[in-house]
Amino acid sequence: MGITGLWKELASCGVRIDDLDGRLTGWRIGVDVSCFMNAAVKLPKAAMEQVVHGNAAPDQATMTVRRCFELVQRECGRQAIAFFDGAVRPYKAATNAARRDLRAAATAKAKALHAEGAHATAIQQAASAAAGVTPELRRACVCELSRLGVQVIEAPFEADGQMAFAFRNGSIDAVLTSDSDLLALGCRVIRLSVKGPISSLGRIGQLVLYDVSRLPSPQTAIDTDPVSSLASLVAASGVHVLVVYASLVGCDFTASRKLERIGHAAALAILSHLHSLCGISTRTTPEEVLHAIKTATYRTKSSVIRLLPADAADLLQSVWDAFLRQPVLVDSASGTVGALSGEAWENLPRPEMPQCELPSPQSMRKCSVRIADSPSPKLKATPCKEEAFQ
Repeated sequence: MGITGLWKELASCGVRIDDLDGRLTGWRIGVDVSCFMNAAVKLPKAAMEQVVHGNAAPDQATMTVRRCFELVQRECGRQAIAFFDGAVRPYKAATNAARRDLRAAATAKAKALHAEGAHATAIQQAASAAAGVTPELRRACVCELSRLGVQVIEAPFEADGQMAFAFRNGSIDAVLTSDSDLLALGCRVIRLSVKGPISSLGRIGQLVLYDVSRLPSPQTAIDTDPVSSLASLVAASGVHVLVVYASLVGCDFTASRKLERIGHAAALAILSHLHSLCGISTRTTPEEVLHAIKTATYRTKSSVIRLLPADAADLLQSVWDAFLRQPVLVDSASGTVGALSGEAWENLPRPEMPQCELPSPQSMRKCSVRIADSPSPKLKATPCKEEAFQ
């Protein structure tokens, strides 16, 4: 989930919560609720209830998500804000389709084992693999957190972009997630374990806060070092390095197609060479990256160049757009959706999103738990009305 190998490469910008002055007291934390929902619904009892018995929103999953928020609120002084995903973006169609196929196969296996009277452990394992976040579970969690007094923000599409928008405008101080994409979007991130996001809250002081702004400036000019560390490249050129890195090594947006044979070492060599040629910024073009791919020195260069598709520049641009031009709710009163980049939605090129229907302002206004008009953390969520989500 996220950008291949990124957490390890940016370990130098991480610090344990226990080592922060005052830990997280007073911090406004944006919580990626999908991390908790995905883990909660795979708990044995919840998974069995959903997959075998057909309950799309198991109570155990909903209450587990609530308990997770209570722990986060206790740590940061009740200033946690819940972010929920909205509609699926076409960029992730291949990733989502693969996940659906795996869940369908696991569902069939779990039901067959249950019908055969197999051992409970075998059934639970299959059910856990099949369980997933349904619209009903999402609605139940929105309403439960609203009753808890949590401010709830529903993104028009992915929560990643909405959390980055909130971080940039000062509504939140950090994001709690297991998704490394938020680092590429410039957010300060508290990393949850992918395998155990719920259990990791029991030792929240051991969690690591990643802040790319803490990276020390390189001691030597990296243009003299063709295979510099990714951290030093980010320190020298800025966070946009991570977006270009993701388009080279792979991320959720490259599940269907990516540049072949570019691993971590090759990507570092390419990026370091690019930095020495013209620098790396939001003004960097796909053509400049392709030139660096062809002129840098790295082991797999010949096969990378041989396997470059004719539309490689478009492929790179589509990944950058997926990161930087994410649709976000910019005005809750009107339901206006714009791009994370600041552009108007209707002005964005959408070569891979011709069928993407933008939520109407009317449908956005129907949602009774919306993003706050003000970045003030003191605003409370509007009481939940379940009919708004039907």
